[in-house]
Amino acid sequence: ENNKDIEASTTATMMVDSLLGLPFYLSFLNATTSHPYAPSQSGLFVNQAEMRLPVHRALNGMVYAIDSFLQPPQQSIMALLRGREDGRTFASLLTQTGLHTQLEGEGEGGPWTVFAPRTAVLEGLYLKEQIWADAMQAPRLLAFHLVSGRRLFTPAFANVTTCIRNSEDFCLGPPDVFSLQGQPLSTQVVSKSHTFLSTVHGAFTASLVQPDLHASNGVVHFLDGILTYDGYRR
Repeated sequence: ENNKDIEASTTATMMVDSLLGLPFYLSFLNATTSHPYAPSQSGLFVNQAEMRLPVHRALNGMVYAIDSFLQPPQQSIMALLRGREDGRTFASLLTQTGLHTQLEGEGEGGPWTVFAPRTAVLEGLYLKEQIWADAMQAPRLLAFHLVSGRRLFTPAFANVTTCIRNSEDFCLGPPDVFSLQGQPLSTQVVSKSHTFLSTVHGAFTASLVQPDLHASNGVVHFLDGILTYDGYRR
C-alpha cells in the first residue's frame, strides 16, 4: 500500500512508516529545467536522500536505490546540539532562555526544524554579552531560528511547483515556513548542495553548512551566520 502511495505522490511531503516504526519523509519535486534539482533522476527524495532510477520491481514489492545512508535518529534535538562542538553554544543559549524544554523530547510543538548558528559564529558576535542579556529580545532572536510542527529536510526547501528565480539567480523556496518567533523564513536554493536561509526580504542571509542532521524530534541544520527578524534592534 505504501508503494502505491509513493508512486502516486506529487505533493509537497508525505510520511511513510518504516519497519522500525520510525517515519520516512518523502518529497516529490516537480523540477523544471530551470530548477536547481533538475538534474535529479527521479525527483523523489526520502529524508535527505535521492531515490535513483531505475526502480527495481520484485514479486513481493519494490526496491528503491538511494544515494545516501539513512541513519535512524537516536537523540533528541537538544542532546544532538549538546553533543557537538558546533551546537553547544546554541544549546546553552536555548537553555538560558528556557526554549530548550520544547526541544528535549517528544514535547508540545514538535516535530521541529532547527537552524542552529555554529559555535564560532555565536562566539564571534560583536557585543554578544549585551545581546544575550536582553531578556526581551534574546528569546525572540533564538525563536526565529526554530520552526514548529515541521520536519524539513533540504529537499523540502526546493519543493515548489514552479521555480521562481530572483535577481541573484536563486530558486525561492516554499513561502509557508514560519519561525516560532512568528515571522516567515525564506529559503533560497542554488543547487542540491547549496542552500541559503534568510528573512523574507533577503537580509542577513546564511548558508546551511551542515544540513539534515536527523533527531528523534526533528531536524537540525547548522548555519554559518545568525538571522535577525524584522524589527530587531541591537
